[in-house]
Amino acid sequence: MTTVLFRENPRSILIRPASNISTTGLLLEANQDGSCAAQFTTQTSGYALLYQRPVQGCLGILSVDSELFVGIVTEHEQVAKFEGNDIYVIKRVDFHCINSNKYERVTINPESDEKDVIVHPCLELVKLLQSGSFYYSNTFDLTRNLQSRLLNPSGLGIVDSVDMNYVWNRSIISELVRIKQQELDSTTAHEVDKSGILIPIIQGFVGHDRITLQNEKMDMGIISRLSSNRAGTRFNARGIDDDGHVSNFVESEFLIYSKDYKFSFIQLRGSVPLFWEQTGLQVQHKVKLSRGIESTIHSTRKHFEELVQTYQKVQIVNLLSQSKTSPEYELSAAYNTAVADLTEFSKKVEFYSFDFHAEVKRDQFDKLRELSKAIEGKMEKFKFTLYDKSTKTFILQQTGVFRTNCLDCLDRTNVVQTLIAEDTMKYWFQQMGKTPYAMEKDALTNTFNNIWADNGDWLSKIYAGTGALKSSYTRNGKQSLFGFLDDAAKSVGRFYISNFVDKSRQEAIDLLLKEGPMLSTPQNDNVKYYLVERVSEYTSKSKITVYCGTYNFNGKNPNSCNESLDSWLDSRVTQQPADIVVIGCQELIQLTPEKTGLRGMAANKGGIGLRMQVDDTTLAFVTAHFAAGQSQVDDRVNDYHTITSGLKFKGKNLLDHDNVFWFGDFNFRIDGENSMVRSMIAKKDYGWLLEHDQLYDRMKTNRVFMGFTESPPKFDPTYKYDNDSAQYDTSEKNRVPAWTDRVLYKGKGIKLLEYSRGEQTMSDHRPVKAVFEVEVLQINKELKQKVENEIRQDPTLSNLSLRLPPPSSNSSKWWETETLPDFPLVDGPNPFYQFKVSKPPSIPSRPEVLNPFAEFEPPAVKVPPPRPEKSSKLVTLNLMD
Repeated sequence: MTTVLFRENPRSILIRPASNISTTGLLLEANQDGSCAAQFTTQTSGYALLYQRPVQGCLGILSVDSELFVGIVTEHEQVAKFEGNDIYVIKRVDFHCINSNKYERVTINPESDEKDVIVHPCLELVKLLQSGSFYYSNTFDLTRNLQSRLLNPSGLGIVDSVDMNYVWNRSIISELVRIKQQELDSTTAHEVDKSGILIPIIQGFVGHDRITLQNEKMDMGIISRLSSNRAGTRFNARGIDDDGHVSNFVESEFLIYSKDYKFSFIQLRGSVPLFWEQTGLQVQHKVKLSRGIESTIHSTRKHFEELVQTYQKVQIVNLLSQSKTSPEYELSAAYNTAVADLTEFSKKVEFYSFDFHAEVKRDQFDKLRELSKAIEGKMEKFKFTLYDKSTKTFILQQTGVFRTNCLDCLDRTNVVQTLIAEDTMKYWFQQMGKTPYAMEKDALTNTFNNIWADNGDWLSKIYAGTGALKSSYTRNGKQSLFGFLDDAAKSVGRFYISNFVDKSRQEAIDLLLKEGPMLSTPQNDNVKYYLVERVSEYTSKSKITVYCGTYNFNGKNPNSCNESLDSWLDSRVTQQPADIVVIGCQELIQLTPEKTGLRGMAANKGGIGLRMQVDDTTLAFVTAHFAAGQSQVDDRVNDYHTITSGLKFKGKNLLDHDNVFWFGDFNFRIDGENSMVRSMIAKKDYGWLLEHDQLYDRMKTNRVFMGFTESPPKFDPTYKYDNDSAQYDTSEKNRVPAWTDRVLYKGKGIKLLEYSRGEQTMSDHRPVKAVFEVEVLQINKELKQKVENEIRQDPTLSNLSLRLPPPSSNSSKWWETETLPDFPLVDGPNPFYQFKVSKPPSIPSRPEVLNPFAEFEPPAVKVPPPRPEKSSKLVTLNLMD
């Protein structure tokens, strides 16, 4: 059995397999820079046991908030045995910090009542992995179906041959697998594989039971593999993405093993492959198509190209409503239209609709026989996989697949997939001439129904949080009164979970699937170095324009105020629409207790963000409304840090992006006597105003917006005006004018073209805009892989180490030497920018009072010639309160 050991200095964790299987273990050691060195080693001395009991294996290395954690499966339970191979469900998982021991005494058991001062960063992920839906086997490839395994035997270990589309820890285990492949000879690698210290896992369902057919004992089972692409919970993951992946995509394999044959039948389920969504508090279906057919068809085509390549032919079974009064109708009709437009697949992808709710009312499940008759011909054509154990040859191969969907691909889909599997099983029995004896029929039916009902329940729990509706019919062949009540209770449970629990579950899924850290090995370090050296061989760059605007409307509607926003939305520099336009709005509605949440008890400030990827450059945009009040500076600083730490984008933190833009009503004020401030505004002495600006002061001391840039404003403060007036506040409060509305940015290749304000007078604020020219990177992934392979295969580079300077001391500083070492400094999440170190210039002493316009004057901007007219990508961030 596998054991886990540790050492504190340097902090290290050693995962060691049973010595009778392999003497090679996995060593993870913390580096001083926060990274992790990984190697396979036979070293065992100097370590103490981390667990007093054996464990099952390693899930991989995870990065959470700049700390690294190794996932360990500590408990499992055998749930099936296929072809003599044990299949396990994960029961308990621990995550140990590689960088420090501060979490060692923090409970990570989600069932514990203990309240720790420190919350373990992986707690929600542990809840997810211990939910009972994750499986693995050290000797059986759960990611590939029977036909695929037999037609394409890999001859490799499980971890090297899995289908990554179904591996849920692929991001965090892939680096360890690559290191294993690079460092170990074939014999040692085989021993490590056999030991099972690296565990690829699937999510879905594995069920197994014994049946009797004409006195012959057989094994019956299901393996449902949930795709790890476009993964998420019910209302967080809908439809398709640009790569053709759909949410809740499951390959369900129905298996029967007799003494002579292996039987396998594959079915698919998956969300409608269009761009659609459901928003708001969900009680009833409110389906919205987020893209038209023209902009969707490319992704839909990708989806079916992959299915045809894998399964040859596809029969769509669409169970959505066909009634024009149903909220499902538009989605169903658009799906039919999209498939009809794929003329190249007209003979390989066919569409059939069956309005489940219209045809199957209450207990009228006998109507499903109409569906059976309609697809019977396809079932006979597609057949199933049948393999003769004695001759080791195929008798039949499955040549097509049923792809079933309803709205969630849960309840209606479960019923229909069970029906199709039952018909296929009976068809095989008939072809073999084997009819169950009378005494065997009930047991066979019960085993079949229960295993398919369990499958439906678990797939429903994963996606919607509760068991499947209509499962009483699947189990018993009829819907009882208890079944109706059970369905009602599950519906209420789904409403609660989708609206109040799914956020944390989705964050855990995103954390598990986000890109894992690159581990430090001598070869990996050299690869990173030389990839930077040769970056020009596999990358190219282009430029886009980005417009960021912010406006606190003070509850005014621009339409009713009869005031145009055109002068604010236009750029005097680019003289044409930007490629990306992002607008942040604050107080678009009047701030009343009824509209600020919980009748005024909830806060009316906050932030919202979005992210996007342009080519291979990631951009994040955040608009925010910070705490008001002249003296509430610390509250505003805290608002920034709360929003920065709280915004998560599918596992990515805000500052993980290449370029980040902040804009909004940050409410930082100018500290000064009111008349003095107004006098300096009249004189256009923006330098004096900036020296007394609260935001500028806190940025100088790195208290807020660390690493961000703001061009010094060359426009009058934007707050507070009398409404519909160019006059600063004349009310009783007589507020000091301030630059409350700002735009800041952080990243590489960003050039500010314009930073100005609009002169619209409807609000007590003035709108602000910033226009940028942003450099975006395009990475040719094939060329990059080719360059990486060349580096790894070059024997002259394999044993080199990075050319870092020697450590400095009081007597020796490498930057003061005549000959400087030549080495790269890589900054940011992607090593695409290289800098050569040179001697720092002497810096003259600064005056005590700094006028930023003396030293930080932005360079003159050369206006590019007009480009052809084009439409912009407009994004509006509306901070309603």
